[in-house]
Amino acid sequence: MKRQVMTLLIIRAIRAFLLVMPVITLYWLDVGLSIQDIFILQVIFSVAIVGLEVPSGYFADRVGRKQSLLWGMICGTLGYVGYSFGVGFYSFAFAEILLALSVSFISGADSAFLYDTLKQYNATDQHIKYEGRIISLARISEATAALTGGLLAVWFGLQGVFFAQCIVMALAIPLVLTLIEPTVPASEKIKKDLRSALRYAFKENKIIFHINIFTGLIFMSGLLMVWLAQPYWQEIGIPLAWFGFIWAGMNLITSLGALVAYKLEAQFGFAKMFAFFSLIPALIFIVLSLGVGWLAVILMSGTWFMRGLFQPIMLDYLNREIPSSIRATIISLNSLYTRLFFSILSPFIGWIADVWSIETAFLASALTAGVLIIVSGVFLILTMRRHARVI
Repeated sequence: MKRQVMTLLIIRAIRAFLLVMPVITLYWLDVGLSIQDIFILQVIFSVAIVGLEVPSGYFADRVGRKQSLLWGMICGTLGYVGYSFGVGFYSFAFAEILLALSVSFISGADSAFLYDTLKQYNATDQHIKYEGRIISLARISEATAALTGGLLAVWFGLQGVFFAQCIVMALAIPLVLTLIEPTVPASEKIKKDLRSALRYAFKENKIIFHINIFTGLIFMSGLLMVWLAQPYWQEIGIPLAWFGFIWAGMNLITSLGALVAYKLEAQFGFAKMFAFFSLIPALIFIVLSLGVGWLAVILMSGTWFMRGLFQPIMLDYLNREIPSSIRATIISLNSLYTRLFFSILSPFIGWIADVWSIETAFLASALTAGVLIIVSGVFLILTMRRHARVI
């Protein structure tokens, strides 16, 4: 069990070693894209995920989580190859589609692989802890990559960072080949067709339905923050050389949130943690809209902390409701909802940032994403109480 978990941990860490993240927005701006163009690229990425997420999750359940992870790493490597030789919007759009394929093959499959591995050894009570550790190391990896990527951009230029990213992604491919599919109870090996799996997620189990919507909105608000952060840092005069260090610090804060998630959930319970998750995004966006200058970096760190705290807790509650035979398919809906909501809202937020200001975009995010999170949270808590779940 520990060997399997350790291999998953290393794969996730390699996948999170994103050298390009602290400078990718600057790269887009440098080649002539506007902030609205950047959000449109992300919409292309998101729409591709919306179309691919559920089929890829079903692929993982039917063909194997290991095969799905392997194809995910191959597509990710090819996506960064495309970015390395891309020259404009359309070539970047093609690279984003390849990266969407990568995310779709991996999301759901990795979480399902972990949970079923723990289930094989009767260790699901440790799921939040192990999920938190994997997420934590991934964020430490991303933080290290942010430091490295920022320096590489200064030394070798923005495009050189993408060449290095291709090599990093390729390193995960041989590791995936060493994984062994976990065994599951015979009662859970019965394969459902895709229609039955979706009916279970959308109609038969209302808790899954509301958890996925709530989770999608939370992650969507985090994406809005991620793509507004770098232009805002540039606007308030933070030097480029500092971007990598700030990005690294943000990911270390996410790592801390993931590490303490199981302790805080055990101490406070779902209801109090849920209230925190529901209210914090709107509050942070509102304060940022006031134009707080460098204090924004501290406020934004709250969003990064919440991302680390939120993911292992909600994945644990979600996995409790899902049979193994459709686990990857259902978990994939998390990403589908995230990208669907982001595709609808982000062009509007990007347009506001271009036409008015980034501060106004923060306010619009609070009035849309923040309010939707609160409303969705109320429905989730009422549904869990109605079905007598421990909260």
